[in-house]
Amino acid sequence: MAVTANESKPGLEDWVLRELPGLTYVCENDEFYTMRFLCSGSGHAFGYNLQDFVDNKHYFAASAIHLDDHDLVDQFAETMNLHARPIVARYRLVRSDGAEVPILCSARAVRNAAGKVLAIAGFFVDITDIKPLQGDTRILTDVNLPDVDVAGPVASRPDPVTAAWLLPQLATVSYATTDNEGYTPVYLSGSLKSELGYDITKFMDAPGYSMASVVYPDDADLSDESIEKAAAKPGNELWMRLRVVNEAGQPVQVLCGLRGARHDAYPGGRGIVGTALYLHDVPVLQGPSKILAFKPA
Repeated sequence: MAVTANESKPGLEDWVLRELPGLTYVCENDEFYTMRFLCSGSGHAFGYNLQDFVDNKHYFAASAIHLDDHDLVDQFAETMNLHARPIVARYRLVRSDGAEVPILCSARAVRNAAGKVLAIAGFFVDITDIKPLQGDTRILTDVNLPDVDVAGPVASRPDPVTAAWLLPQLATVSYATTDNEGYTPVYLSGSLKSELGYDITKFMDAPGYSMASVVYPDDADLSDESIEKAAAKPGNELWMRLRVVNEAGQPVQVLCGLRGARHDAYPGGRGIVGTALYLHDVPVLQGPSKILAFKPA
């Protein structure tokens, strides 16, 4: 099961969700994709009051999907039900004003020990201004590769859903770090064991692993530049491809989104909130390590 190593820092989960550079959700595995939780971390609300979707209060989530992409989204959900791994797809939403919005979504079916799907947990980002991530609408994950369940089973789903429960269920690693030399984490949630071989709790302990130490050496300058740019101002948003090193010393490519943030948990108050998606089974998104987009606040 994924571990959240933040027992000594309570209350950060809700803040991290609000600052993530995208939108997080929990929905039912039903025909309407009934939303039980929605949080727009960086203002990607698409013109809606997101709470109008929760429990189908005024909108069905399916009503915000582009008409031509409904079959694809159904296939997306069916693929999650068939595989333990996270599934990544590109499709389109429709803003409240009718404009089309291309998104990149990574989601997984959350299961109990008996294998029953309790919910779908996902994260998506508006890729309108992230050209390298754009392309045809389709499922991007290569499902022929061995399944890796990044979080594992849970005993139950809370009602209402909480940020503390949701963050470890996401198909991405969520983090809040300072912009110092070691990228000292103040929050870290997700799985590093199945993908990289590390015990996530060791990054929060002192002495322990350094976040900077897992960056592939050839990408260290890129990592430093990206964190400096994002952290310079609250709300700065940056997306990049980066290589990290697994426990065996091999490079693993990830897609990272960073957002400049301020919090008294940071030494000096300044840092970033970020998300990282492993690209080992998403070949269409792989490529050279580089900054893909920078959106100043």
